[in-house]
Amino acid sequence: MQANRLPDMLAEHGLIARHLLADTSALAEREQLPLVSLLIRQGNIDTHKLAQLIAQAFCCPLFDVRSLHPDFLPEFKPWMHRCRALPIAQTGQVVHLAIADPACLGTLTEQGIFPKQILQPLIVDGRELERILNHLGTRHTPALPGISADSAAQELTVLMTDSAEDDTAHSADIHETANEAPVVRFVNQLLLDAVNLRASDIHIEPYEMSCRIRFRIDGILRENSRTAARLAARLSARLKVMASLDINERRRPQDGRIRLKLADGRNIDLRISTLPTLWGEKLVLRVLDSSGTVMPMNALGFSPAQLQIYLNALGRRQGMILVTGPTGSGKTVTLYSGLGHLNAVERNISTAEDPVEINLEGINQVAVNRRSGLDFASALRAFLRQDPDVVMLGEIRDHETADIAVKAAQTGHLVLSTLHTNSAVETINRLLNMGIEAYNLAGALTLIISQRLARRLCVYCREQVCSAQIPADDKFTQQLPEKVWVARACSHCNDGYRGRLALVELLPVTADLAEKIATGADVREIEAIARQAGASSLLDNALTLLARGETSLDELRRVLS
Repeated sequence: MQANRLPDMLAEHGLIARHLLADTSALAEREQLPLVSLLIRQGNIDTHKLAQLIAQAFCCPLFDVRSLHPDFLPEFKPWMHRCRALPIAQTGQVVHLAIADPACLGTLTEQGIFPKQILQPLIVDGRELERILNHLGTRHTPALPGISADSAAQELTVLMTDSAEDDTAHSADIHETANEAPVVRFVNQLLLDAVNLRASDIHIEPYEMSCRIRFRIDGILRENSRTAARLAARLSARLKVMASLDINERRRPQDGRIRLKLADGRNIDLRISTLPTLWGEKLVLRVLDSSGTVMPMNALGFSPAQLQIYLNALGRRQGMILVTGPTGSGKTVTLYSGLGHLNAVERNISTAEDPVEINLEGINQVAVNRRSGLDFASALRAFLRQDPDVVMLGEIRDHETADIAVKAAQTGHLVLSTLHTNSAVETINRLLNMGIEAYNLAGALTLIISQRLARRLCVYCREQVCSAQIPADDKFTQQLPEKVWVARACSHCNDGYRGRLALVELLPVTADLAEKIATGADVREIEAIARQAGASSLLDNALTLLARGETSLDELRRVLS
């Protein structure tokens, strides 16, 4: 049997129904997970029979991982959880690895964990392997589900710099400072926990009797811990030192940056902002994975039709593509994916960003610095003197920037940018209100994308219910599918959700639409023409995701109300 026949073999042996196979494969592709790993994670399959089938398909030995004596289990390493692999023996240069999914071997190779060894896979029951890895992680992680303070020395390097460039002369390994003071260890552990819990922001808030620390995970703020009020000033001072800020200045807001280097090679940027409040300085740290790879286009969450519209717009030599939505709606990720698609040696691509969130090789990225006079408008004017093919602006905020961008889009350049508007059609009004002439706007616009981020239902604990049980009291319940999924809660998620997905509305500017814009048609008329041309709304996209079980009705109400 061949490994590439594994999906068919799963259906032939009755491990998964054929009518569910295509949906499961599509979900695995959307979540960027191997099919086998997704099946194990969902927990709806006999993992022992699955292991037997994989061993047969891949011609690998089948091993009972339960036979391992606890005393002979290896010391826990973070890569074991990340790669879902357990080394159980080594003979010379050969390392015997217990794995449930052969795709894990590719992850181990990519990350260079065993650079000089030969890997011999042993196929094991996925559920049993998960149990052992969780046991090892718990045994070595007594505090939060991140990494303990004792292992912080091996997991994190703090790079304290005065500029955006790395300065190895100012690098400090936590191993050297782990015993310097309890507050140092506390801050190190706090940052590690935030990274491991996938937090996008850290809030440190001083009050009269305590200091509250919250993480924003999947768009929702959650309390992580509370400390004594007297520690707030010490936490603030430590973080300001790490960000090269003035620790004596407590009366004015300050902004800075901290760089972390993890053991797996990732660079994490923390943008820190301080704000004087009644009981001390409130600190907010934005967590940015600056070494992360650009999300592939097919992982954005667009439908095939929406993705093709975006690709067609990116394929034009000139025009303007705008991504709109509130703060934190994933606009930058959508733009970065587009830039990754365009990034080629024959194109000159320049970006002006505030801040530069992901470093892209082959693209000229400029960090806006208003103090020195380098704003979006001045950066764009400079770009146009540098023979650009593609220009990306982090945001259009004023008439000057909008005017230059529109004219650039009409003179042989592809311009990408963002705006803060509530819908795609309102973007046209916003630009007109900024003072852009209607005929110039009609000739420049190519595509408007409006999006939101909704929490994704946890595949372990979501539950399907009949929609007839839900009172039809709003715009959502009037168009519900026959059955919908609801959030529960389990140890794998936060209140029934894990991760986020995009709700997307695309408005391609056709010739008819451009004519209406040029003649000053109002928003409702433009929207009616777009719907007649087949453009779907945010609500349509949301209801599609609801029918597929990717999010819940309550989440859609929260995001789109």
